[in-house]
Amino acid sequence: EEFVGDVVVVTVSLGVLKSKTIQFQPQLPDFKLGAIEKMGFGLMDKVVLRFPRVFWHSCANDLYLGTTDPTEQFRWWVNCHPICQEPILVCLVVSHFAHQIEDITLKSGDQVVVDRAMKVLRACFEKENVGLGGVPDPTNSYITKLNSSPYTRGSYGYVSVGSDGPAAFDDLAAPLADGHLRFAGEATYFDYQGCVHAAYESGIRESSLILQNLSDLALLS
Repeated sequence: EEFVGDVVVVTVSLGVLKSKTIQFQPQLPDFKLGAIEKMGFGLMDKVVLRFPRVFWHSCANDLYLGTTDPTEQFRWWVNCHPICQEPILVCLVVSHFAHQIEDITLKSGDQVVVDRAMKVLRACFEKENVGLGGVPDPTNSYITKLNSSPYTRGSYGYVSVGSDGPAAFDDLAAPLADGHLRFAGEATYFDYQGCVHAAYESGIRESSLILQNLSDLALLS
């Protein structure tokens, strides 16, 4: 199916651009290709667990859990109960461990990862929940697989060794074809790189520039 417009805004992730699954005709200029190649694109996945009740410290926003097993990196948990009043914990896993988790889920299924995460939670909270029947099993679970997804291929852009720092973000954001081809997304906004509000701010930036260009054309006509 073909769509025709005066302006195209490319908002796919840097990971998708790196994968070269999108073919640009004509090809992107060297400065743009260089920015895509040199910028880093990291991985953060989430292990989301919903429980029948809250068994942790419900007032804490984040839980940082210690473990005697250095291979288990289920340490940083976000407590969603203060936000949505639901007994939900979200574990943030990053970098090499996130890649390992995705490999495990793809080969053996999500439950293997859920069981490993629960082992860490029980080691930290089982004693204080003995009178309540112990730490309960989760009623639902969900694990993101952002590196495996063809629509993301990772999570966030960052300044990597060998890149041009902030200039690389500017190169990725630079419009082409006299402003008819534009780029947005968190990897095009240096100030809040790696965050949702970077993507949001880049959308505001591009929409404002498009509206300004349309206003200028209307004045000329």
